[in-house]
Amino acid sequence: MQFKDGQILHSDNVFKAHSVKFVNAVTDSIELLDQPEKLKKVLNELGSLHEQKNIPISGFTMFGNAFIATIQQILDRECSIEIINFFSLFYNEGTNLMVEGYKNVNKSRPSMYNKVKDNSSN
Repeated sequence: MQFKDGQILHSDNVFKAHSVKFVNAVTDSIELLDQPEKLKKVLNELGSLHEQKNIPISGFTMFGNAFIATIQQILDRECSIEIINFFSLFYNEGTNLMVEGYKNVNKSRPSMYNKVKDNSSN
């Protein structure tokens, strides 16, 4: 995704492609609302996938802000504070579960310190 001054450029094709994947993930999440353990597992795995692709957690916030801004732009005058609050809450709760999975990947990997320490003992 292209960034300018820490913001995602909405015209960027990668942003558009990721937005489609995001909407599909939202749809899948809604379908799993009656299965909270499965939903948590799916979102944890999605967080792990983002970590494996070296996407920083800060990118989650930037994408979320860009997504909310896009919703506001599309809905224009029909966009109430309730709609924005709903999307923000939904996004933040899902992101929290993704971050949990993201951090679990980091815990299961040896740190750079451990690698250096292991190599120095040889």
